[in-house]
Parts: sequence; C-alpha cells; structure tokens
Amino acid sequence: MTPPAPFARVLEPGSIADLVSLYSPAHIRAALADLLALEAEIRTSARPDLDHAIAHVRLEWWQGEIERTLAGAPAHPLTRALQLALAPHPLDLRPLVHSARLEVAGLAGGEEALWDSFFEGSLGTVFSVLGQALGSSAPAATLRTLGGAVQHLSTERGEPPASLGAALSALESSLQPTLRPLLVWVALVGWRSARNLEIPDEASPLGLRLAMAQQWVAWRAARAAQAGSFRWRWPQVSSGRAGHAQELSKP
Repeated sequence: MTPPAPFARVLEPGSIADLVSLYSPAHIRAALADLLALEAEIRTSARPDLDHAIAHVRLEWWQGEIERTLAGAPAHPLTRALQLALAPHPLDLRPLVHSARLEVAGLAGGEEALWDSFFEGSLGTVFSVLGQALGSSAPAATLRTLGGAVQHLSTERGEPPASLGAALSALESSLQPTLRPLLVWVALVGWRSARNLEIPDEASPLGLRLAMAQQWVAWRAARAAQAGSFRWRWPQVSSGRAGHAQELSKP
C-alpha cells in the first residue's frame, strides 16, 4: 500500500469537507484536502497556547514559503502539491498568512473591516483558489467574499451576513455548474447554522437522521447548481417556530 503523503488530511466521513469533496471533480479532491491542510497548518501559528515569539517566527517562515511558491520554488510538501495541481496558474496564498497574523494580534473588539479581512483571508482564500482550480471564470474577489461570508456564518452563527447574499447574486447562473462544490459548501454551512449544529468542516452531525438530512441538502444543492438554479433560502426562526425565509440569491 502506498503510504500517505506528508501532512495529508483525511476528511472525516460525513463532514462538510467530505461532502464538498464528493461533489468535486476527481482532480480537485486532493487539492481540496491539501488546501484545507495548509490552511490548518498556517493557522496553528495562532493557537492561544503558543508563545507570541514562536507564532511570529512561524508566520515569517510561512510568509517566505508563500513568496517562494509564487516564484515557482515551494519547499513545503503541501505548497508543492498545490502548485503542481494548479499549474500553470499562480498560487497566491498570502491572505492565509495575513488572516493568521490578524488572529495572533487579536480581533476582539476589532472593526468590521478587520473581521472581513480575517474571514476573506481564511476560507475566502480557499474558495478563490478552488474556484481557480475548478476552471471557473468567476471573479476571484467575488469568491473571496463568498468564502469569507461562509466563514463569518460558521464563526458567528445567527443570521447570515449581507455579503453572502450579495456574493451569491453576483454569480451568474452560467457559472453555477462549475462552482458546484462551493455552492454545496454554502448550503451545508447554512443548513448547519440554522439548526445550531457543529459547523467546523471536520465535524459530522451526530445521529443517522441528521447525517441523512445533511446528505439530502448536499445533493439538492449540487443538483440545483448543476442546473444553474441554485437559490438558498435562510429559514428565519422566531420564538421557537419557523418563520419566513430570507432570499440569499436573486431569482
């Protein structure tokens, strides 16, 4: 048996990342796992228990590695794998390091613009890079906003930010089939958030009924995206009873 690649990420069955991978083209699945592993590796520098001096040394190394990757000479197994998967397109992962720096500096009480930069630098970068790998012509800025809004929803719970609806509306129907994995991601995070379930991509919902419901959400989202008719509606809940739904994408 071939040994696993260094730093390889094993996607938890039933997790968001696992279902996104299921609805991704075969050549994208390894890139998805590697990209999530890289984001997690960089974010390790922002662990609360890590000495600040060590955190800054780590981030400086990663800053250099990202610059080496842009220059075509990556050293880390994950950046090498990602560069190979995305060739000949450039791989700009600088926002991942910027996001980690913001986390190390502390964001509590920070301005909304700083939080947006943090969100768009983390999952927003994942979305923009995956969009590039999928061959989508969607603007990278729109995909960063979409991924950042999904990260916001994952972190803050509650109602989705206005940027989520704006980013979805900016995606023409003709772009949806190519972006199917990312739209599945949007639907799953929204579904979990609305039900106050665990959000992180490595967590799977407890119980067979919830797991099957999540698979149904992913399948419906993938089918709609493939048809160019993805529209996600946010269920409003008031006093314990479901109320109206907020439209998050244009008709």
